[in-house]
Amino acid sequence: QGLGWRRSTATAAVALSVWLIGLLSAFSFSTLAEFRPLFGRNVFELVSSIPPDIFLPMGGLLIAIFAAWVMPQARVISALGAGERGYLLWRTTIRWVSIPLTFIVLLGGLL
Repeated sequence: QGLGWRRSTATAAVALSVWLIGLLSAFSFSTLAEFRPLFGRNVFELVSSIPPDIFLPMGGLLIAIFAAWVMPQARVISALGAGERGYLLWRTTIRWVSIPLTFIVLLGGLL
């Protein structure tokens, strides 16, 4: 809608893009085996490393930030079933241990 494309045109564009990426990935095992456009990786290595190295840690980081700073305290206590002291331990651990460590994992995936 934002680009003013018809649905069929947008579908064709996305399908063509996915097909081209798949084709380049398949060629990474033969014709384009030595073509390494980014970070010394071929297309298949790039496509297969992005989800586990970037998307998974980023998703975990965003969920932890939401749970630790946005979710209402009463709802978290109810979900944990651990009482006030359990909640304080959980919140402290999420905020000051889990989030920084997940950020380090994300940076490791980017480097």
